[in-house]
Amino acid sequence: MDETSDDCARSVVNTLFVFRTQTKLVSVDFLEQVNNSTIAQTLFSVLHFYNIPLNFPRLFLSDSAAYMKKSYRDVLKPIMPQLIHLPCLAHILNLIGETWQDFPQFSLIKTFLAKIKNSFVKSPARKARYITHLRMNGVASPCKIPLPNKT
Repeated sequence: MDETSDDCARSVVNTLFVFRTQTKLVSVDFLEQVNNSTIAQTLFSVLHFYNIPLNFPRLFLSDSAAYMKKSYRDVLKPIMPQLIHLPCLAHILNLIGETWQDFPQFSLIKTFLAKIKNSFVKSPARKARYITHLRMNGVASPCKIPLPNKT
């Protein structure tokens, strides 16, 4: 699970399922408030929607935000004792990388990464897949496509 905001300034929680070698975005939820309780409620409703028993999930992967850690520790773990929380390595590496980005020795890498990001941001196929996903999940007229975060 990961939370971000869209261009309409709404909080968006994306939930992905991974089973064997398949990874699927299964839910995009717009929340009025994002905290440990609403994250847990969102996860429970997604699991219920897909008829997944609470003893089935094994891994909760999220960023290192305090509300994600608290959601796992205070709500999810007591109900699902088999669940392990794993903070996202990409988010951790991004935090580490931010400390180095202003050093002039890394300007070539910074330029290279900016060009890679541009190729993803301007991808018409990515935008079309996202709009199709939103329409299939009840969003009749989606706002602007959110830009990917740095991680």
